[in-house]
Amino acid sequence: MITLRTCLALLSAFCAAGLGTAANAAEALPPTLTKQFAAASMFVGEQTLMTITVANPNAGFQLSGIAFEDPLPAGLAILNPATSTSSCLGSFNQASDGVLVSGVALAQNSSCTISVYVTGTAPGLQVNTTSAVSSSQTADGSAASATILVLAPTGVPTLQTWALVALALLLALTAASVLRRIPTRRR
Repeated sequence: MITLRTCLALLSAFCAAGLGTAANAAEALPPTLTKQFAAASMFVGEQTLMTITVANPNAGFQLSGIAFEDPLPAGLAILNPATSTSSCLGSFNQASDGVLVSGVALAQNSSCTISVYVTGTAPGLQVNTTSAVSSSQTADGSAASATILVLAPTGVPTLQTWALVALALLLALTAASVLRRIPTRRR
């Protein structure tokens, strides 16, 4: 149990360090988000890495309680939640349709990164925009946005399809060669 004396001592140390004064809070900049996809385009069913960077732009002020949501557009889905990574200390939750980050704390002039593999589920230009980023000490910051073009599957055969075509052709040629060697009877 924390006593009132302990609580006041912690608050005093916090303010003495210049981290909790009203003047500093009023001057603090909100956290920032940047977002990007590793590829400019991909086909339906392919995957690419989506990276979100959360940053504290303040030289003398720690931010805490940083939170944002990143709902994916209908044409994208998180490929496999088990392959996602986060260097952000806080809560990182995800489902196939998006990411929810909350409770992140960042020291002054620092950042952290969240990386998620996404897959294209429908063709078209997919614009992925986060919510505004918030923190306990500042006004809300801006949302981040990234765009990727998901292409429809083409009629170009895959390597597997070409292998099957080559096998069928080889079998047909072999059968034709064998049939030529079989003597025919004349009546």
